Amino acid sequence: MLDEWYEKEKKAIDNNIAFYTSRLQQYFDSLDPKLLTKSKTQLSYSLPSGKLVKKFEKPEFRRDDETLLPWIEQNAPDYVKVKKDINWAELKKKLTVDKGKVILSDTGEIVEGITIENKPAEFEVK
Repeated sequence: MLDEWYEKEKKAIDNNIAFYTSRLQQYFDSLDPKLLTKSKTQLSYSLPSGKLVKKFEKPEFRRDDETLLPWIEQNAPDYVKVKKDINWAELKKKLTVDKGKVILSDTGEIVEGITIENKPAEFEVK
């Protein structure tokens, strides 16, 4: 019952806000542009009890990478980013540990840049 009353009151308030916002926007749009304060991203008009502001959003870029990447590679290669990364999942399958050293089992070489951290055993009661 209380929720129904709240929703009814909220809807009435939201409708009033929408109505007056619409009227203020119509008023703002009818003003002489000389009266508006301008900046790069907005126009504004000061009222005694507040300010009317019209913000201009930056355009949103939507990319089609399948079309864009070949064009960039041909016409603006400075904007192509090449990322080198380790295939850790495959490398880890080929690693073994012997006396605290990490060894690549394919070649028997000691792999630099990997250290071993032994974790303590966990105790569980099930």
